[in-house]
Amino acid sequence: MKGYSKLFLGVTIMALFSLLFNQETSAQRNHPRAKRAHVRQHQVRKIDNVRALRVIRRTNLTIRHAQKMVYANKVYTGDFSKAVHHQRYAKVLLRRGKSHRAMLHSRLARQFAFQAIKHNKGVVSDDLNFTAEENEIFGDNIQNEELEKELKTELPDLIFDDSKVSDKELTELEVLDMDPSDYKSE
Repeated sequence: MKGYSKLFLGVTIMALFSLLFNQETSAQRNHPRAKRAHVRQHQVRKIDNVRALRVIRRTNLTIRHAQKMVYANKVYTGDFSKAVHHQRYAKVLLRRGKSHRAMLHSRLARQFAFQAIKHNKGVVSDDLNFTAEENEIFGDNIQNEELEKELKTELPDLIFDDSKVSDKELTELEVLDMDPSDYKSE
């Protein structure tokens, strides 16, 4: 009888430990913080895409203003062409899911557009300048030279000539005032 009780006691203790160990690991998997971390990462990605779109739209407006100034005064420095090409590349990066990198290229495009405006005797209005939120997003981590080198390695055949950039090439940079679904079909 004593042998059976020791055996029963041993099996019971082993079962209890395995049950406790199993509960502990499943509790870790079902912990609410583990799920929240995954959701937060997904939400951050969405927020970054929204911010990137906002930056790209504002840069589009700046490029449009620079286009008007370059076509009116005909001072070709290459800055306008650089702005257009960096903005295009920013949109490519956004489609690839690299929203922060897209914002950085869009920032550089806007800086080149500012230079084109100034060289063509224009004035950069306050609504086109960088906002405090944009400056916070950009940070100081990546230099402009690195972004220019990245563009040249991705697209080695680019020629930065303002006179060669046409209206036809800028149609992809248009900013829609309303959603395409809002247009009435007639």
